[in-house]
Amino acid sequence: MCARWAMAMVAAFVLGLAAPARAADQLAALTPGAPAPDYRLSYDIFFGGLKFSTFDIALGLTEERYRIGIEARTAGALGWFYDWRLEAESEGMVSQDGAVEAVAHRTTSFWRGGDRSVTIDYAEGAVAEVEVRPPPDEDDREAVPEAELADVVDPMSAIVGLLLRAKRDGLCVPEQRIFDGRRRYNAFLADVPAVELDAAGYSAYRGPAQGCALSFERIAGFLNEPRRRVKTDRIVVWVAPVYAGGPPVPVRLEADSSVGALRVHLTRARNGRGELVPGDAD
Repeated sequence: MCARWAMAMVAAFVLGLAAPARAADQLAALTPGAPAPDYRLSYDIFFGGLKFSTFDIALGLTEERYRIGIEARTAGALGWFYDWRLEAESEGMVSQDGAVEAVAHRTTSFWRGGDRSVTIDYAEGAVAEVEVRPPPDEDDREAVPEAELADVVDPMSAIVGLLLRAKRDGLCVPEQRIFDGRRRYNAFLADVPAVELDAAGYSAYRGPAQGCALSFERIAGFLNEPRRRVKTDRIVVWVAPVYAGGPPVPVRLEADSSVGALRVHLTRARNGRGELVPGDAD
């Protein structure tokens, strides 16, 4: 149960399971003309004080388009018992007011000895085609009704929307209607007063950060098998202007629950040329 909850919190952090996984900035573009990565970020994830996972984000952003890739894997002692790997990528358009319009999303993963994948294609911002492996009837879940797919984005496009809103207005996106190919849920974000973060032993970032408190509402497509729900008391994502002139990026996540505390720390930030941004240590 603890491992399952911790994996769910990792998905929440990326608002997001192919082997061996490639670096996020090496994933092939889904559509012609997709921007190359300008921002490359690495994170370590700790549960109960123990490191159990790492992931990398590569973000390409222009005034009109975005492309985001994520590659994640279990690490530390947990990696001896749970082999989890993930590659995911999303691309889309950016409107003049900073809103995102998804074009394509792909996710492949390896978990508990099986491969899983999701493909979502959009037409004019609406879900046009969905392919999941295994299909819902082989995965102990109901398919999401078509009526619930209006005005949705995939989890990674939701991340881009969050960062653009934080850059433009200094505020969190109030609500995101999310469809990850299997599940439909709403993500609610509320502003948290800015703080000054210290560069702890785990983290590469020190400085001011804006907080977004995160909560979820389940809509459809979740597992039918009844399981004991883990009570999550608090989830806060902290974003900060690591890159001069660029969008704020996630630098820390804090999640507390009935089974323990999860922390995610930014450990490295690079630019599009692969160079460490000022203030980081290699």
